[in-house]
Amino acid sequence: VLIPKEDIYSSEQVRKFFDEEYISELSKNMDDIGQIQPIVVTHKDIRGYKIQVGECRWRAANLSDKITHVECLVRDAGTVLAQLSENLHRNDLTPFETGRALELLMEEQG
Repeated sequence: VLIPKEDIYSSEQVRKFFDEEYISELSKNMDDIGQIQPIVVTHKDIRGYKIQVGECRWRAANLSDKITHVECLVRDAGTVLAQLSENLHRNDLTPFETGRALELLMEEQG
């Protein structure tokens, strides 16, 4: 589903550090060849579509003047679990971010 980038928002995020140089390069790449992989968002609420997975891609799209819409997969809740799963498999979360993610997961899951 193509969603206007301004209708997408970020809330509590497992990752606390975003490499601005990486996001800038990603934005240029997305301008050149388009978005390769969709981001995952929750169903629309009063604020819009909340990011579950793909915040770097969304931030990169927001840097671009060419990109107006973001390719998205719309799924049910489970944001923290989705973020944790994606980022742990890439092995680039800090130990603090992993611990905080587990804490948020316990809160989200009850």
